[in-house]
Amino acid sequence: MTKLSLVIFSLSVGCCTSFAQNKDAQGAHVVVLIDTSCGNPILESQFFQRLQVTVTKVLSGNEIEVTLRDGQPVIVRLQAIEAPPPDKPFGSESKQYLIKKALHQEIDLTVRQHWMPDSMPSVSHVSAIVHLRKGFEDLNYSMLCLGLAKYIDTEPYGMSSYDQCTYIKASKMARSQALGVWSVAP
Repeated sequence: MTKLSLVIFSLSVGCCTSFAQNKDAQGAHVVVLIDTSCGNPILESQFFQRLQVTVTKVLSGNEIEVTLRDGQPVIVRLQAIEAPPPDKPFGSESKQYLIKKALHQEIDLTVRQHWMPDSMPSVSHVSAIVHLRKGFEDLNYSMLCLGLAKYIDTEPYGMSSYDQCTYIKASKMARSQALGVWSVAP
């Protein structure tokens, strides 16, 4: 019997999609829906590296602490999102969402290739896209979709054009539906 998983990467309402098939670590077939209106994530992913880490602490709605394989702690800022501070509306909800989803979980950090622990052992902070290993969920994107954070521009080439495009779409969708942070006056 073939196990089939469905993974949706950055799929926005009304976007063109294509399908790709692959197998996950357990050999289950995975179908991935891709928002083709934003480009080709497979091609762009060649410029970024995935790093497997464990979340040890959630510091805020857009910062977590992780432990690298060598035991070194690193503070990770979720790239391209800005969650409200705890004393503002939805600040506590943003942090609680990350606690529920990521605390003590194995995750993949998507970082630019030049930032890898071997090449920069003294780095204590990094900006990254955070994917849960279980379910492949992009937490940055999910927080934008739910209105738990707003999109902010990143440094040039800090993330793929595909991710940037889908994040902007997710933020616009949440804003148009007055979700979360978009439901309160600025």
